Amino acid sequence: MVMRITADGMDWGETINIVALEKQSLRPGMPVVTQMNDGRFIMVYEMVDAADPHNGNPVYCRFSADGSHWGDVTDPGTRIAANKKNAPSSCPYVAYLPNVGEKGLLLLTSADGSAHRVFYNDNLGDAKSWRAWHQPVEINADYKYSHAIFPAADGKTAHFVNCIPDAQSELGYYKMIHLNITFK
Repeated sequence: MVMRITADGMDWGETINIVALEKQSLRPGMPVVTQMNDGRFIMVYEMVDAADPHNGNPVYCRFSADGSHWGDVTDPGTRIAANKKNAPSSCPYVAYLPNVGEKGLLLLTSADGSAHRVFYNDNLGDAKSWRAWHQPVEINADYKYSHAIFPAADGKTAHFVNCIPDAQSELGYYKMIHLNITFK
């Protein structure tokens, strides 16, 4: 996984490795980044193992003080899990609600076969503070990509967005669905 930086959107700097693992069959990908109240950035990404395609593509995270430097490129990061049987996998998406609780609230969706399960962390991404809950409405997205999460301006409301098959479409189109949840 690499990045390039630009100051103007036209001229790009050199390619910088973020995760470059020795084991070539591991492929980190689909990174999503958000900034938290303490100023740090959290990045979540899936880890595909080409040698073991049945591992569920576990979701990992890492942190950066400035959004540019992410630590040792040979370190795979920290695997996210609420417990041994409850961990996100594939296509992660993370967002942060700064005005929930004392430290804000991280929300994470993934495409692990449960389109309504959300992982949350109210301790700035601490590895032991991840929990899981189910949205009040189950959304069956047949292609299994995770929901995008957009924080509202109030810093307490999350907009979960995805699309589902449109049964009325003769051409196989999808329709967008939208769920709002406000946290305290």
